[in-house]
Amino acid sequence: MKRIIFFVLILSGFTQTGYAEPMKPYLNAGYGFAAVTSDRAGLANTYGDTAVGFVSIGIDIDENFGAELRVGKTGKGRVTVNNINFDVSADWFVAYLAKVQADFFDDFSWYALVGAATSKVTTKIVTPGWIFTATGTPSRSDTQTKFSAGLGLDYRLSDQWKMGVELMSYSGIGTITGNIKYAF
Repeated sequence: MKRIIFFVLILSGFTQTGYAEPMKPYLNAGYGFAAVTSDRAGLANTYGDTAVGFVSIGIDIDENFGAELRVGKTGKGRVTVNNINFDVSADWFVAYLAKVQADFFDDFSWYALVGAATSKVTTKIVTPGWIFTATGTPSRSDTQTKFSAGLGLDYRLSDQWKMGVELMSYSGIGTITGNIKYAF
């Protein structure tokens, strides 16, 4: 009988919800500027500037931790190397991120994201007269998975709406975006 009482007391300690904050799922959308690079020989460390957009679903596990899944796409950015013009774009990217966050002042919060992203980056020669690349085709797509990290700042508009700005580095894609979040 003592074991049963002890077990019930232990479980009651783990199941008390009086002090725990409920998990909060949210939707997020962002749009902004991107610098896209390719791992293709000769294009490393060159960036094509373009637009980026993403949507994500996330969950704030408590007031300090969360997780997020993002899906996005960029436009085409122009890169010139040795008088040859290339269009570089991320046809898609998927990022899986852990989030650390904290409030400061009344309506502001900062957050850091860390994780990985998988992206399909396409590089295409667009200089007239150039028909073939080293691989024998005018374009090439590479799928790559790399480390991702970023920082953001949110302003709370209401209990459910936030807007913010974010600096993020995905798999070969650097972005600065404005975002809007809706919490359920």
